Amino acid sequence: MSGLANGTGSVPAGPGLPGRGRWAGNPGCPPVVRSFPAEENPFETVVADVTHRCNMACANCYLPNRDIPDMDIGRLEECLAALPKRVNLRLIGAEPTMRRDLPDIISMVRRRGHRAVLLTNGLRLARESYVRTLREAGLRHVYVSMNGADNDDWYETIDNMRCAAKKLRAVGNAVAHGMIVNTGTILVRGVLVFYEPGSGAFYIEGLFPHPDPHKRQWVRGRSGWVQDSWPRAMADKCPSVELPTGMRFNEKQTSLRIDELRRQDPAAPIRNFRGSQLTAPGRTGLAASGGRPTTTKEEVDAFLMAEEGNILRWNKRAWVWVRSWDREEVWRIQHEGTSERFFDVARPEDGSRLAVRFPTRDMVYMVGYPFPFLPTGRRHPAFQLTDELVARPHPRELPFMGEAYADKRFVFHAGGKFSVVDEAGNLVKGPHFDGVWRWTRGTLEMTVRDDPTGFRLTHWRTLAHQLGMKPTVWTPSTPDKID
Repeated sequence: MSGLANGTGSVPAGPGLPGRGRWAGNPGCPPVVRSFPAEENPFETVVADVTHRCNMACANCYLPNRDIPDMDIGRLEECLAALPKRVNLRLIGAEPTMRRDLPDIISMVRRRGHRAVLLTNGLRLARESYVRTLREAGLRHVYVSMNGADNDDWYETIDNMRCAAKKLRAVGNAVAHGMIVNTGTILVRGVLVFYEPGSGAFYIEGLFPHPDPHKRQWVRGRSGWVQDSWPRAMADKCPSVELPTGMRFNEKQTSLRIDELRRQDPAAPIRNFRGSQLTAPGRTGLAASGGRPTTTKEEVDAFLMAEEGNILRWNKRAWVWVRSWDREEVWRIQHEGTSERFFDVARPEDGSRLAVRFPTRDMVYMVGYPFPFLPTGRRHPAFQLTDELVARPHPRELPFMGEAYADKRFVFHAGGKFSVVDEAGNLVKGPHFDGVWRWTRGTLEMTVRDDPTGFRLTHWRTLAHQLGMKPTVWTPSTPDKID
């Protein structure tokens, strides 16, 4: 039976729900690192392999066995009903449109409160009436394999079929019916690679929502940065790529697997490109990992420590990672002129994942895979303020500390500490002579040692006003700082 699986564990759809321990509920598959019963599923995206039948014979297909029975829709519904929260259910195959009951599956997924995402070769979506049926069943998200883009010769080479016209018609039909469409392309010799040698950047392209709900817009987004030498394996596969002057071939790197590339030359990712420091753990930009981990817990922790207080990009928004003594939190910067939002970060004891606790769901990052937040080189205004206070440790008057400290001044030190001095700048003797400070949820929290009143708070904008400082405020149009 086809099965239901997710990123690093599985939610088996085979006999004996809830099951444990093997990919896709298939006794012939190897054990996974960890498996979860459906009731404990921690993932936002779950994959349902609903059929092994297909109407194509692509050269790169990873499912050559066409004899496995289709997944039972009743068992699929049973599993979905047990999931603890809403998921994105990716309906895959071979080719899921081979199932006559696909509209019923989509309706069931929606009825159970989940989001259906169809991954398809698109041949049957070339019929407008079929796309209309799927849309009426509740389908809004489609991923279409476009291995040859709009070129029949490329399709014939990769997919053993000249089908460019049908593929393009499928995308057009889906867009016309208001679906969100993404496309995927296999990188092979002779097919365009979205690589910018002058900067060392990789890009992805796709159709995304448009302000007009009846339209979609083609968007190109940065995918990552590469090392300053070009792997021999990539040079052999993509001989037409023109490299910038002075960029050498890395003869040590002969594998197409990212984990092996790293072992073959651990010192390779030297970042000499302008702006190439704006990367994150595991974000090499090379499509060579094969789904394997590309970084380590230690690298992720070091990255977050180095980027604390800095503005990071993810999902078209800006974020700030803050380690606030005994906890971690994320600040999300809203659009210009609106307030920020703040979310706690949870980690299990083994540190295997990070979960940003949104009000209705968690955004879970499995440590070891490419880190989704990318640096901008910019600092959050709050941290700009304390950077300045620490760099210029002059006695400062802080009205928000209240009447008890009206005649006192404060000197900030690195490591989240401060001293209390008198108006002449002399250390105050007695119980109230020092304390600690931290940023939490957009506010500066200051605690004077042995002060029974406890901590005092002020928002960073209020602090900036009181100190007469004007930190640089990030907006969506602010360019990344790459120098």
